[in-house]
Amino acid sequence: MDFFDFFKIKYNDKLNSSDKEILKYLENNVNAIPNSTLSQMSELAFTSNSTLYRLIRKLGFDSYNNFKFEIKKYLNLECDDSLFYKIVNSSITETEQLINKDIEKVAELILNAERLYIYPTGWKQTKITENFIVDLQSYSLKFQVIRDINEFSNIKNIKKSLLMIISYSGDTFKYAKEIEDLILNRNIIIIGISINRENELKNISDYCLQYSSIGLEDESGHWNTLSLEYLLERLINKILHN
Repeated sequence: MDFFDFFKIKYNDKLNSSDKEILKYLENNVNAIPNSTLSQMSELAFTSNSTLYRLIRKLGFDSYNNFKFEIKKYLNLECDDSLFYKIVNSSITETEQLINKDIEKVAELILNAERLYIYPTGWKQTKITENFIVDLQSYSLKFQVIRDINEFSNIKNIKKSLLMIISYSGDTFKYAKEIEDLILNRNIIIIGISINRENELKNISDYCLQYSSIGLEDESGHWNTLSLEYLLERLINKILHN
């Protein structure tokens, strides 16, 4: 994720139109920032010292010098741990806000279901699911893993059951027909887990817990699963204290 993309996503609701214009200018002229004073950069951005300083504060920096320091590290392609931690903290904070409304109800449904099934839609989802299942087995809650979409037909007539689908994208095209059969049958509660955007899994689920997409992928395509793992840990905690 680009240095400025992080701040545009995280602080989007706090930035007014003027802030966004100044931030766009800073992004387009990032190489000039390390060698410019606050007054010089304010003049170049056609704004006042106080307005630029307020924007820097909105972005979470104590001073213009600290902002310049982070810019220098970004330009030098150094390993910017502080930015990474900010991304992680923001992802967890946003995930908590996303799940806060429904997580207690989902925990209650899991506790009251007679049969529990879980379908991880990919390799990483499967590895995370394994840990989730092991943790709950210690408390006599047993999820049966659906490892192939053909297995959906085996559970559609089982009453008082619950199916949790753990997904990255929330796309259901690979198992749309099988899920449609389950929905028509209505013997099963569907809990979706996906990133925080509109998707088909959210639309077909009785409840959908969504995790933050901030910082999920870097330029190599690596999927950071911390938000998903946090969500499942919070769900375990809710189940145990419900």
